[in-house]
Amino acid sequence: MTVKFIGETQDAGEVVRATELVASSCRTGLLTLASIGAFPSFKRAKVLWLGISDDDQAVANLAASPDYRPHLTLARLKDTSLRDHVARHEPYEIDPRPFVVKELVLFQSHLSKKGSTYEVLERFPLLDS
Repeated sequence: MTVKFIGETQDAGEVVRATELVASSCRTGLLTLASIGAFPSFKRAKVLWLGISDDDQAVANLAASPDYRPHLTLARLKDTSLRDHVARHEPYEIDPRPFVVKELVLFQSHLSKKGSTYEVLERFPLLDS
């Protein structure tokens, strides 16, 4: 789950230090799978996502952004037949499943023509609740 997208940076060490500082002040929290959706819409889906209910404000506190909506990206739909399939089967229902957020992981993405790959730079445990 992306909490914050940082973008290109020249100093990875600065990002690591800032992430460690944020994680050291945040507590573990309970999240729940809440909904399924598509960007920009099911009829024109380019991204399929799974919404998260953040009653403990666990992720909101990490993101430090009032307009952030926590979600998991399930798929990026480039094929129009997949988009049509998603649109035909909407609305979707999910079985809510709570889970505990225990750590913050800093990834570096590597972009290529074959798609993105992700490298774990650091893992930061959150404080016990």
